[in-house]
Amino acid sequence: MKKQVKKFMSALLACVMVAVSVIVFDMNPVHAASGAITEASGWLETAYVKWTPVTGATGYNVYVKSASASDSAYVQLDDELIRKYPSYMRADAVGLKAGDYVMKIVPLNNGKENTSAAIVSDKLTVNAHDRSGFTFSSNSPVKNGVGAYNNDGTLKSNASVLYVTEANKNTVKMKIGNTEYTGVAAITQAIKAKNNCQPVAIRIIGQVTLSGLACKDVSSAYAIGVKGAANVTFEGIGDDATLYEAGVAVFQSTGIEVRNLGLMNWGGGGDGDGISLKQSRGVWVHNNDVFYGNAGSDGDQAKGDGSMDLKDNSQYVTVSYNHFWDSGKMSLCGMKSESGENWITYHHNWFDHSDSRHPRIRTMSVHVYNNYYDGNSKYGVGAAKDSEAFVEANYFRNCNYPMLSSMQGSDVLAGGIFSGENGGVIKAYNNYMEGQKSVIYANSDAGTTTASATDFDAYLATSRSETVPSTYKAKQGGKTYSNFDTKVDLGVDTADIDAPADVPSIVTKYAGRIMGGDFKWTFDNSVDDTSYSLNRPLKDKLNAYKTSLVSVGGGSVSGTSHTHTYGEWVVVTPATETEEGLKSRTCTGCGYNETAVIPAIGKDTPVTPDTPVSGDAKVHNFTESGTTSDFYSITGSIATNKGTATYNGLTLTKCLKMESSTSIKFTAPSAGKLTLVFGGTTAASGKGVKVNGTSKKVGSDGTLTVDVAKGAVTVTKGDSINLFYMIYTPSGTSETTHTHKYESKITKQATCTEAGVLTYTCTSTTGTCDKKTYTETIPAKGHSFSTEWTVDVEATETTPGSKSHHCTVCDAKTDVTEIPATGVVEKKNGLSKAEDGNYYYYVDDVVDTSFTGFADCDNERMYVKNGKVDTTYTSVEQDGADWVYVENGKIRYDYTGIRQNSNGWWRIEDGKVNFNFTGLADNENGRFYIQNGKVNFEYTNLIQDGADWVYVKNGHVKNDYTGFAENENGRFYLENGKVNFEYTTVFQDGADWVYVEKGHVNTNYTGIRQNANGWWRIKDGKVDFSYTGLADNENGRFYIENGKVNFKYTNLIQDGADWVYVKNGHVQSNYTGFATNENGRFYLENGKVNFGYTNVIQDGSDWVYVKGGYIRYDYTGIRQNANGWWRIENGKVNFKYNGVASNENGMFYLENGLVKFNYTGTYIQNGIKYNIVNGVVKGKENVLTVMRMPNSVLTNSIKMVI
Repeated sequence: MKKQVKKFMSALLACVMVAVSVIVFDMNPVHAASGAITEASGWLETAYVKWTPVTGATGYNVYVKSASASDSAYVQLDDELIRKYPSYMRADAVGLKAGDYVMKIVPLNNGKENTSAAIVSDKLTVNAHDRSGFTFSSNSPVKNGVGAYNNDGTLKSNASVLYVTEANKNTVKMKIGNTEYTGVAAITQAIKAKNNCQPVAIRIIGQVTLSGLACKDVSSAYAIGVKGAANVTFEGIGDDATLYEAGVAVFQSTGIEVRNLGLMNWGGGGDGDGISLKQSRGVWVHNNDVFYGNAGSDGDQAKGDGSMDLKDNSQYVTVSYNHFWDSGKMSLCGMKSESGENWITYHHNWFDHSDSRHPRIRTMSVHVYNNYYDGNSKYGVGAAKDSEAFVEANYFRNCNYPMLSSMQGSDVLAGGIFSGENGGVIKAYNNYMEGQKSVIYANSDAGTTTASATDFDAYLATSRSETVPSTYKAKQGGKTYSNFDTKVDLGVDTADIDAPADVPSIVTKYAGRIMGGDFKWTFDNSVDDTSYSLNRPLKDKLNAYKTSLVSVGGGSVSGTSHTHTYGEWVVVTPATETEEGLKSRTCTGCGYNETAVIPAIGKDTPVTPDTPVSGDAKVHNFTESGTTSDFYSITGSIATNKGTATYNGLTLTKCLKMESSTSIKFTAPSAGKLTLVFGGTTAASGKGVKVNGTSKKVGSDGTLTVDVAKGAVTVTKGDSINLFYMIYTPSGTSETTHTHKYESKITKQATCTEAGVLTYTCTSTTGTCDKKTYTETIPAKGHSFSTEWTVDVEATETTPGSKSHHCTVCDAKTDVTEIPATGVVEKKNGLSKAEDGNYYYYVDDVVDTSFTGFADCDNERMYVKNGKVDTTYTSVEQDGADWVYVENGKIRYDYTGIRQNSNGWWRIEDGKVNFNFTGLADNENGRFYIQNGKVNFEYTNLIQDGADWVYVKNGHVKNDYTGFAENENGRFYLENGKVNFEYTTVFQDGADWVYVEKGHVNTNYTGIRQNANGWWRIKDGKVDFSYTGLADNENGRFYIENGKVNFKYTNLIQDGADWVYVKNGHVQSNYTGFATNENGRFYLENGKVNFGYTNVIQDGSDWVYVKGGYIRYDYTGIRQNANGWWRIENGKVNFKYNGVASNENGMFYLENGLVKFNYTGTYIQNGIKYNIVNGVVKGKENVLTVMRMPNSVLTNSIKMVI
């Protein structure tokens, strides 16, 4: 047990990493009620705690430790793991191995811990991730640990941690090798296996958007990612870590892990995937929430392109415990050129109403097990292009076509989904299906139709180990099943495959981010099971998603006590039979050395008992013994992925699955009690187990104790639960009467190079001991080399000697160094390199500490200060007639750029200041204006830079500037620091709006110009907002109100001496016709009122009398046009008028409104008889009787044609 505790603490301490980012948290004092824990829980290799803010606290330290360890074992969390939300605080401890923990929150008051207000959580149980699948198979290149983590869940000892937030993604720093990189894009670009980069955990906190994440190597994927890397973990912290409009890309890399991330609106609106793997090996993608991407470029990408695509010969990949939310195309698995061991696993994923490709396989060999297919409108597993898949123990609910092979079986019924590609072969075993449209097996009628040996979806195996005969092959392409699942290590034991009936409850609990993540949505099965259209309300909610995270960091300070991180114990003095020994270990953080006594051999060494049992009790621990026992006869399957149970101080990790085939039999030598310990991920409380055929209920603590009689005892399944431990105790004995009592003895002494062995033997005589001995390794002491040189061979005048550092324990030596032959010794003068690696300036063998200046050595010119080259000195310094650039104590003759000293920033060419240089030049800070060799920080102008004109402000080219600037040539419009000579528009410039023509404000222009907001009156280059009236440009003449063309304006208005017709803001210069204003209705020719025009002409359906250019609505009489003389009434021709009428020329006779100049006769009107000659009244007389009108009038049917 000591060894176990020691390993546990060393793993726990590995969680405390040196953070490579610093986040300042400006936390104001909290004025809420005194703090209390509102929620705390363990999860998969992590635990978290939420609490209400503590009154008066200015920050928090948060700690974690094993629940059974003393308070001195608390380890402080990194500050970035503490976050503030609107109504609570939260901290997450990550990198925990399976076990029980507690977390402690200590408020800070002005930087000091207020330990009296500390809050401690209840016990938090942490479970291990399910490390199953090809990534963890015995042939995998990363079987001993993927990414930055070991297989027990702890960080690798040499791993670095990079915390990434929306606020710091462009400024966070990390050192790789000897180079420090800034920003996520630069850091991920530099993470390369060829750079010997250490393992890296990239931890995403809160909602982080794409900008600044994508390095050059993966920019086309619109994602954070790496290329050519190894041992990298991309992980989210807490339940709300979200990559927004960004995916994850892994190219040509090995040992990469992607976990606990939410991906929303990824893909870049193009062909980017949610998660994209190319040509990579040993990748583990698990516990992520993958939502919609942004619509891609193709019609079938409304939900984004591939949610989780892997191709280009990727190998040993596991995709597990992910939650795919209505994905359109879940996973493309393979392309067409794969040739390696393309072993791929998909297990325990929740395909939550996703449509297709679960996965869509080409060329690869894929194991698909324990996935939950939940309402899938198109299909489940698709095998094409000579691929193969072993599909077992999945749960299919309302999945139209659970399995398809291209160009055969149900694929033909579905209309051919796979673009006519060759088929693949699927072996199916022990799957559960309901609501499917079609399943056709090659060898069984258990599908929706009878078997077909040629047109099948899958071969149905009756046992897991059954091989598929080569007679069953793809109808197109002839692919046969290789039976890979019976030949290679799948990375999962048969006992660890869950029953299909258990899959929905397991997957919906653990798939996705911690506790299901912060985004909640419930699908409507009645609609969404069959719909493959974009769910608009879901998409809208994703578009509106904003994190509730307020800030990152708890304002942590170093705790009141340092938590040591110790190395292994080293035996200093071995114990003897009569004397105690001594061992020591050293803190790797602060160097503190701790010692402990090794008891004399023969004395008791108190050790926490592993398993307290009685003398006659029979214990079986499935974690230690599996199904092997010399007392119990055990039949069944052992599982390692069912969580843990604790009992009598033991942490139990392996269990016997209670299944229909499970049985435990033994013969009780006497009456007694049988105690069974259940637990793990399947709750056992209240569930049943059968003892001798009688069902017994498990207690709330997960244990069951029953009385058994002497004789045969049999235990079998009642419910599906997991048994971790059992003990039979005969009557009259006690389960706790045995206590280990160990004696220690060094059975092998440690030397400098070989480890020793310390053996503990239990000497207790009470009860039966289940662990008589155990050993601890005494680490090899390692050589203890003296710091003093030992001369091994003396040098002579002609022969070199040698010296070395000797081990003070053995005869080993190191740093063997030649001693030059003495010869004739010359005194040193000038600059020379000494044995300590430094350069000194000598005068007659003595360092001249008064010398400061330049000197030469080893073909380099160096800067000496007080007799020694200062390797930290970097500046621009005078060297004779020149001023030179010195970097780390040496002149950089290979440098051209800009460097500074206390006098300014200088143009350096080949290491020297060029005082003749005037113009623009660059360094890593940007581009600058230099005058006579020096950056002129007072210079502001718009100047030419090659083919461009750029804006210089205070000596610096403003590449990020968009706006106006001027020089002696005028005022210009710039974009990104350069004049845009293609730019023409009307644009705001301070308080003015100006006309920009080809990048230049045209102050000579007066007229009309347009922008996106309208057409504007320009005067001397500026919009004249005071102008209302008419103005011209090349398109015509327009009506302007307050400087802007009013395209809604239609009227007849005065334009100088003319009156013109404006329609929709435009003077209608080609218009001839009538128009109206408040003064009347006017006749226009070519857009202008013709005031000289008099006539009777047509106006719509009327004929009107125009005089002086406008219709005379006040006139009644007779007027003529080319067609005749017409009766006018109120300005219009009255075609119904018959009779006598007059004008200034006399009286006339009219029929149908027209004077009848061909009529001669009489006409009576109003009691007067008119004598008419050729239409003209020549005389009249009164009559006393009504006379009949002329027949010619009564019967006239002449129709006037004008």
